[in-house]
Amino acid sequence: MPEVIKRCAIYTRKSFEPPAGQEITSLESQRAICSSYVASQQHRRWVEIASHYDDSGRTGADTHRPALQQLLSDVEAGLVDVVLIYKLDRLTRTLFDFVRLTDFLDRHGVALVSITQNFDTSDSLGRLVLNILLTFAQFEREILSDRMRDKIRVLKQMGRWVGGSPPLGYDVVKKKLIANPNEAQAVRTIFKGYLETHSIEAVHRRLQGQGFRRKVWKARTGAVFGGGIVTLSSLHHILRNPIYVGEVSHRGEVYPGIHQPIVERHVFEEVQKALALHSQRHPRVPTNLLTGLLFDSAGRPMCVKAYTYKGRQIRYYASNVSAWARRRKLKRMRADGNGLEQLVIASLKTLLLDREQLRPILLGHGVHGVELDSLTRAGSTAARRFDRISDVKLGDVLRGILQRVELTASHVTLLMWIEELRRFLAWDGVGMFGTDADGRQRNPSIHFLCVAASVVRARKLFALPVPAAIWNGTPRVDDKLIRLLDDAERARTLMMVRRDLDLPGLAAAFGCKMDRYSRLVRLSYLAPDIALAIRDGMEPVGVTRRTLLAANIPLDWATQRTLLGFPPQPEHLRNPNATPVRPVPNGN
Repeated sequence: MPEVIKRCAIYTRKSFEPPAGQEITSLESQRAICSSYVASQQHRRWVEIASHYDDSGRTGADTHRPALQQLLSDVEAGLVDVVLIYKLDRLTRTLFDFVRLTDFLDRHGVALVSITQNFDTSDSLGRLVLNILLTFAQFEREILSDRMRDKIRVLKQMGRWVGGSPPLGYDVVKKKLIANPNEAQAVRTIFKGYLETHSIEAVHRRLQGQGFRRKVWKARTGAVFGGGIVTLSSLHHILRNPIYVGEVSHRGEVYPGIHQPIVERHVFEEVQKALALHSQRHPRVPTNLLTGLLFDSAGRPMCVKAYTYKGRQIRYYASNVSAWARRRKLKRMRADGNGLEQLVIASLKTLLLDREQLRPILLGHGVHGVELDSLTRAGSTAARRFDRISDVKLGDVLRGILQRVELTASHVTLLMWIEELRRFLAWDGVGMFGTDADGRQRNPSIHFLCVAASVVRARKLFALPVPAAIWNGTPRVDDKLIRLLDDAERARTLMMVRRDLDLPGLAAAFGCKMDRYSRLVRLSYLAPDIALAIRDGMEPVGVTRRTLLAANIPLDWATQRTLLGFPPQPEHLRNPNATPVRPVPNGN
């Protein structure tokens, strides 16, 4: 019986872009050698596929490479039987990524072949040799990184410019900083303005009024950067940068530079004293709990943005701007900071309070017996701990438990380290709860918690602006809330009856705008015990008609209770002395 044809895919990678006009590149050399090897295996019915998987100018430190991701997609689709590489470090330079990739290939029955390093992944000895080779590849990468860091440190000790975006006030000429007269005058104006006002916000407003823009510079590739509006963070950096007095900083140390200073020494020192005094009077409290954890549906990190509107600070998370996203015309996602953080914390508290959901997670992680019972009983205590700890501790807890948080237009997905969740349940609340790197390496298990909630907007607006709610214990019936629930039930009934209408038609038939109609329909999916509590007048103080209309309520009932301030047990909301609920009238 003849052997089955093996479809061979060749993957090549090069860390740096080849110079323009170079006839033969490293990628072409790798492909030619691999192609020759495939041709020599015709007796095994190996056939090279036409697709090229070439990553030029991509590092091997991670797997975020377009060609590699396309190769993995084709493997998953069953289009590849053998993956050929010139050398192991062309695929990856980290042991963790290699284990993941080989496991992925094994699960899809795809062989991995290195041309210059003869090994066979089908037996234990071949796997041992492969791991040894990869360990040396990772060691080589770390050695190169150490050499580069040492080179940068020596150059900065010599006062040299080591590259990057040039600071405002200087141009880079033959790898040296040369003062730009016009920009240097603008830097002096910034320092002088801060000494006059002692307010970075005042300097920022003055620069905006003058139409001041950020520095424009051209890279060696010809790409032009900068030119945007000046931000408060850039002003902070300018005022604290010792490069303007002829010095170079590196890891907290300052060295004399070889470039010309453009700000007088006594002016710079007075500015540093004023900034230090301002920091003492107005200490910065970290409130951005999801910094470094939050990503949008396209994988872009989301950072915090803030501005002041009518004397009130508005804080939201927004996707980082990236060139590939602009090419694909992907809009930046935005989500209200306070509401999103509330939703993440409420989702974690809901999980800890639900023993039926928590026990299978711990059982799958190898927790059983007395420890399982003890940890599940500690869930309620751990959930209450979120309300008692400070913002600093809360940020450490979230960064310890969560690997990342991903947002889409309809869901929030929490990726949790199960081992860290176990440690948090066993934590006594004393000291700081931090990450356990060793535990993560031993137990990389992750639990995915998906919460259905429209918290992301492609436009500039909010998500779940529900304040902390506390019930005062006194029943008080709010007629406005009851009418709102009646309208929500009528909107849902109309949607069920008039299936021939689209959303604009349903909103027109109901006599309101589309946005309000969609919010009313979503409001009709409140948990029954929450709706009954509102009709009985037993809702928390923070639950009002305005907050319910403005909030994009999640569909999960348990998360609704935690988020809106209701007790986790529905039977605690029942009022036997309440009057019967009147039926919802039909029609509009």
